[in-house]
Amino acid sequence: MKKTILILALAASAVACNKGNKNQASSNNTAVADTSQLTTIKFVEDKFDFGKIAAGEVVEHTFKFVNTGKFPLIIKSATASCGCTVPSKPDEPIAPGATGEIDVKFNSEGKTGLQDKHVTIIANTNPTATMLELIGEVQ
Repeated sequence: MKKTILILALAASAVACNKGNKNQASSNNTAVADTSQLTTIKFVEDKFDFGKIAAGEVVEHTFKFVNTGKFPLIIKSATASCGCTVPSKPDEPIAPGATGEIDVKFNSEGKTGLQDKHVTIIANTNPTATMLELIGEVQ
């Protein structure tokens, strides 16, 4: 009898947990599926070659862009492929036709040889991700 009650309690718990996940997935799909406010972004350049630098140098570069769409551009995140590269993004929305900048710093401390670093920009654009790249050689 105790085993039957335990099994029923576990089954009810599993059903309740699964039902909660379905609701969460539905709300996530709704957020992703909302394409009514998508805009477009155009970078002046998406790749920067910093050439040859000495180990320990810090390279800074500014990637300039234009909101070429009809809605405000909201950059949700700018993330780098490793901790040696640090991007900074605008906090405020960029109006249609306006320009903005993504500043990127690469610290070559402890690095040698050819370097290929990526920064992923996530925004209300289609596609949502835009890739920026820094390349060069640390001597």
